Amino acid sequence: MLHPCTPPKFKILVANLAHGSDPSLNSGGNPVKLRTGFVLQQVITVDGNVRTGGPVQQPPPVSAVNYTAAIQVLSPTYWDPTVAPPGPFYYQEEVRVFDQYPLAGVDFGLGLGSGTGPVAAVATSLAAWINASVDGVLATSVGDIVYLTSLRSDAFLPVQATNDMSVLLAGGKVFSVKDSAGNVLNPATRERANLFVPKVVKTQSPPVILP
Repeated sequence: MLHPCTPPKFKILVANLAHGSDPSLNSGGNPVKLRTGFVLQQVITVDGNVRTGGPVQQPPPVSAVNYTAAIQVLSPTYWDPTVAPPGPFYYQEEVRVFDQYPLAGVDFGLGLGSGTGPVAAVATSLAAWINASVDGVLATSVGDIVYLTSLRSDAFLPVQATNDMSVLLAGGKVFSVKDSAGNVLNPATRERANLFVPKVVKTQSPPVILP
């Protein structure tokens, strides 16, 4: 993946006064400065566009408190071909993080599906795969939940988790996608929806005002 370019921060000067001066009042008529300038920084995106805003900022380390999106492993009943023999038209559940689509029972959770478990081990496996395979995304697992934070300049973190085969096999829902407030984003009506979760900490802060 190409990375955005972030040239050094720079200052611009502005003449922003509360009111004009009045020399007849001597020093009491001096203008009052509201601000003298701003600290800005540019971000050159991977497609060559230049975006000017405040200084670039990094989100805090991903944790159960600081994260953008979360994937909860509700059950280990996804079909795992290493545990259960393949049946007719069987396929794996998949997760999406940006442009990567790992398969349950193939890329992560290998040997833990088809009811084997435990769910915490599946979550640990998924977090490890994301850290190793998805550039610009950090993941950590706590119990059965995988917490995700994006370091990319994109405004959103695309996430998806399917439950099609698990429901068909009467195993119940396996994956639940949540936002940073804990809201479930993939209810039964949106099982295969691509979810674009807004980043909690934006890539750039507002311009810094110079007094």
